[in-house]
Amino acid sequence: MSEKGTKEIIKVSDLRREFIVGGEKVKALRGVSFTIQEGEFVPIMGTSGSGK
Repeated sequence: MSEKGTKEIIKVSDLRREFIVGGEKVKALRGVSFTIQEGEFVPIMGTSGSGK
């Protein structure tokens, strides 16, 4: 549980995503970390075709 007494339901640490486009490596995610607590609402945003 966190300091507030709420329960962590999702925890992501150092998330990375790379892919190849036209022979070049694209780093889409570079060490993303976050925690979502019980009861939180979290949007996932990005451009169309970004792989959300």
